[in-house]
Amino acid sequence: MRPIKEVQFYCYKLRRIEEENNHQWDRPLEFVLSLISNSVGLGNVWRFPYLAAQSGGGAFLIPYFLLYFLIGAPLYYMELALGQFTSRGPASGFVLARGWQGVGFAMIINSVLGTLYYNVIIAWALFYFVLSFRKTLLWSDCGHWWNSNRCFVPGFQGNTSTGNDTTLNCTALLASNLSNFTCPPTNNTKDVPATEEFFYRLLLNKSSSFDDFGVPGTYMSVLLLGAWIIICLCIFRGVQSSGKVAYFTAIFPYIVLLILIIFTATLEGAGKGIRYYIVPRWELIGNFQIWQAAASQVFFSLSISFGSLIAYSAANDFHNKFFQQMCIVVCCDCFTGVFAGFAVFATVGFLATSLGREVEEYARSSGPGLAFITYPEALSKMPASPFFSIIFFLMLLALGLGSQVLTISNLIGAAPLSIKAAGGFPDYEFPRWSVILGWFIFVFCILPIPLVFIISYFREYRRLSALQTTTAILGDNSQLTEYKEPKPIYLQALTANNSPADTWGPRRRKHQKDAYAHLAVRSAKTNIPSQQQFPEQSSKVMNNTDTQTGVINPTFDEGSAMHDDDGNTSHEKL
Repeated sequence: MRPIKEVQFYCYKLRRIEEENNHQWDRPLEFVLSLISNSVGLGNVWRFPYLAAQSGGGAFLIPYFLLYFLIGAPLYYMELALGQFTSRGPASGFVLARGWQGVGFAMIINSVLGTLYYNVIIAWALFYFVLSFRKTLLWSDCGHWWNSNRCFVPGFQGNTSTGNDTTLNCTALLASNLSNFTCPPTNNTKDVPATEEFFYRLLLNKSSSFDDFGVPGTYMSVLLLGAWIIICLCIFRGVQSSGKVAYFTAIFPYIVLLILIIFTATLEGAGKGIRYYIVPRWELIGNFQIWQAAASQVFFSLSISFGSLIAYSAANDFHNKFFQQMCIVVCCDCFTGVFAGFAVFATVGFLATSLGREVEEYARSSGPGLAFITYPEALSKMPASPFFSIIFFLMLLALGLGSQVLTISNLIGAAPLSIKAAGGFPDYEFPRWSVILGWFIFVFCILPIPLVFIISYFREYRRLSALQTTTAILGDNSQLTEYKEPKPIYLQALTANNSPADTWGPRRRKHQKDAYAHLAVRSAKTNIPSQQQFPEQSSKVMNNTDTQTGVINPTFDEGSAMHDDDGNTSHEKL
């Protein structure tokens, strides 16, 4: 029977080794590229230009840079450190303080809610990508069934007058057929670019109010399903398959952005848009809303508090030196957002000049769809526009998939209460029930933090109360003699609730020896009695301590403790 048991034991050991290796990066470069594709996403190319346009252009950059490197980068480092040390995800990694494990659960909820809307944006990019395989881009001209009589193609506009002094806006339906004009009366209403009507009227099929949901579009539903299928294919083998995807999703976008910036810089009025982007308006620096927008963009861009950083650094080697890797990722993320802004604002300047409007006025009125209006407009003016459109929206897919893959394998911030006129629609204020729904989602995201803290606190309080009652009945004060001035039970429970759990530390066996040795030394000096004075593995370390020299001999001849992902402790003989 002994040979059979030995074979079973070694099979178990091999299975554990294989299990650990399947959740580790093949090489450090894959980890760096995966972090880049996670951080450098749609938040840089889509959300950053939108917030900069809404916040005064250059006035947004100053608080953004300050908050990025003073708050964002340190928190980014801390999340990577937590994941690499524990080799655990966000839920089980936050046992460093018993009462604050709810932070990890809140991260998971935040990720779940974020992936729901993030994949919709990927479906938008997929919609543009599919329609780019045409000889003429659909958003480059008017005359389609979704266009209104105010449709406008920048660069092909003329005016005429009728006998009753009514000014007519003559818009070329096709750039290649300048003889075909429609001249509807403008009646002092502003024109709407063809790209803007394409986005709001065809892609979104925007309704007049929030109460009118309408019927889900068939093509968008199919594309959304396709986006989820692509995500599943990218992560079916865990970090090893997603690491290979990162080679493409992290490098390809920079090539496309460079081509786009070079072309948009040649458009008429591009200089006005870039000037609005880089020249700060100092009177706006003290505006609290600008700092709030900058802070939300920093957290969104770096994917802080989503849990994906902890989950992916958990697949690192325990002794990996990740500080330089973190610096590379943070600098790439910051550079990409600013870099993409040049292409957006150059196109904004071109559109504002074509419409005869101020750059600031047009930028502020474009709304969250700014990137899906300016980028297609620039692409429609480029030579071989279908080819560059395919390349660009393939880039957007790469950016979106890179971030989504990492988040799932583990938002725009809160929706505004009102939105300004865009796409030919008037100003709109959301109904009261939608505001209540937004607050409900917000509370739902942070609810696990206080809930877990309260439950853990009362658990510690009952344990300490029972301990005090037991010692009073038995007359045994041995466990309380180390207290010089005993604290009230509620303070002891509060202190214990903020101390590490017994399962705190690295998950992998080979990394637990040194880590728990230090934990044992620290735990020996504490004044708070715990349910288990030390983790069982730490107790073995203390048993191997030389009482004369105080030197720890970190050997585990008697056995070895191993913690699983649920925080349970098991032992096996070596």
